[in-house]
Amino acid sequence: RMATNGTENSGQQAAAATATAAATTPSSDELKEVIKQYKAENPDSTFKLALNFVRTDKAWFVSEARLRKVMVELGFLQNRDDESYLEGRMASLLDSGSGDVSFMLGPSREVVKAHKVIVYHNCPALLESYPLKGDNTVDVPEISPESFKVFIRFLYIARVKQATLPVAKELLLLSKKVGDERLSGICVDMIASQLDVNNVCDVFCLCSSLQPDTHGH
Repeated sequence: RMATNGTENSGQQAAAATATAAATTPSSDELKEVIKQYKAENPDSTFKLALNFVRTDKAWFVSEARLRKVMVELGFLQNRDDESYLEGRMASLLDSGSGDVSFMLGPSREVVKAHKVIVYHNCPALLESYPLKGDNTVDVPEISPESFKVFIRFLYIARVKQATLPVAKELLLLSKKVGDERLSGICVDMIASQLDVNNVCDVFCLCSSLQPDTHGH
């Protein structure tokens, strides 16, 4: 009977978490209408002010990446995510294998090369969290090569293609560790788009682990 109650409680918690996420996540049409009205009333407002309005005044669950996409579609922002000449050159630089620092990833110690100047410029906290050795190698044992490759590419081209849930979760943890809020927002959006009754408890535990400790422990 206790096992049955435990299963029922887990199902109820999953249903409640799913309902909460659905209640606080607007549809695309709802978000567009609110942004249209907001910009009509506040034509000089910045993207950050619009984001604060949606999250605080409307109390909606909207990632930075999702709001940016909507505002681009509505013509309120320039499309920074379009393929561009510079982006292509940066991707080619990464793919050339000419990097001067080697990240040793996971138990297999697979090597991913990058350029120190780009890593230092775009994410200095990465090499603070994972120190550079004298032979220009960096050990990153707890991150899978698949996820880290997505992260490094983001440092070069500021874009992330849709990732699987395991990769998105791992990227979220890494982005929080190095303080990259834009990437965190993108990861939250990817995770939310894949949320269902089969993974909601797992995702809830992940989100809970990222909350600050308010009790000083």
